[in-house]
Formats: sequence, structure tokens, C-alpha cells
Amino acid sequence: MSEFTESAATPTQARKIRVYPTKDQRWILRLWFDTARWCFNETAARLKASPELKANWKGIKTAIIHA
Repeated sequence: MSEFTESAATPTQARKIRVYPTKDQRWILRLWFDTARWCFNETAARLKASPELKANWKGIKTAIIHA
């Protein structure tokens, strides 16, 4: 019986995939990236301002979403 090794089946080289979004799609992507950046920065600021607050997304997300 042969054993399966995950490392043997996993490719080790990355591929670049180029996408060409339309003008409307670029606008939506920009909104998504801006939102993700804002959430990250807001979380980092709250963690820095309150040392007793643990880095737990479920504990922080409600306050951030309703901000």
C-alpha cells in the first residue's frame, strides 16, 4: 500500500494571473480594497489604544462594523 505525501502533490512554483477588469469592476475592486484597508487600520488603532483588548476579530468586529 502506498502512502500519500502532500508535499509531493503540491506544486512549488507560483503563477501570475493577469486580470483586466472593466471600468465598473475596477471601481468595485477599489471600494473593496479601501474597505479592507480601513478595517485593518481601525482594528490596529483600537488594539493600540486599548492594551487590555485582545486581538480577536469576533470581539472587535461589531464595534468596527457599526462605526
